Amino acid sequence: MDPLSIAVASVSLSVGITTLIKSISSFVSLVRDSRKDLDLVSRELQSLNIALGFLSPENANPNALSIPPTLSEQIAGNLARLNDVVDQLTACLVKQREKRLSSKIHWVISGRDEVARLRNSLEVHKSTLDIVIEVLAL
Repeated sequence: MDPLSIAVASVSLSVGITTLIKSISSFVSLVRDSRKDLDLVSRELQSLNIALGFLSPENANPNALSIPPTLSEQIAGNLARLNDVVDQLTACLVKQREKRLSSKIHWVISGRDEVARLRNSLEVHKSTLDIVIEVLAL
C-alpha cells in the first residue's frame, strides 16, 4: 500500500471515529450507567485520532517513499483492523439503543462486557499504530 493510500485510510478512519464519539455522547445521555465505560472508549478514540493525524496527507513523512512494503502492509492491516473495531463499537451502540425500554438492564447484562472487549482490542491496535508511527518518525 502506498503512503497516499495509508493517508486516505487514516482520514477515513478518523471520520468514523468522530462519528462514533458523537454517538457515544448521545448514548450516554440515554443510558447514564454507561458513562464510565464509554468515557474510557472515548478517550481511547480521541488518542487514536491524534495518532492518525500523523498519517494524514498534510503530516505525511517526507521519507514515506522509503517505507518498506512489508511495513506499509502492516500499517494498512492495522488501519483495517482499527476500522473493524470502530464499526463493531458503532454496531454495539446501535444494538443497545434498539433496546430502548430495557437499555439500562441490557447495558449491564451484555453491553458493558462487549464494549470492554472492543476497548481492549482498540487499545492493542492503537498501541501497535503508535509504535509504527514512532518508527516512521526516526
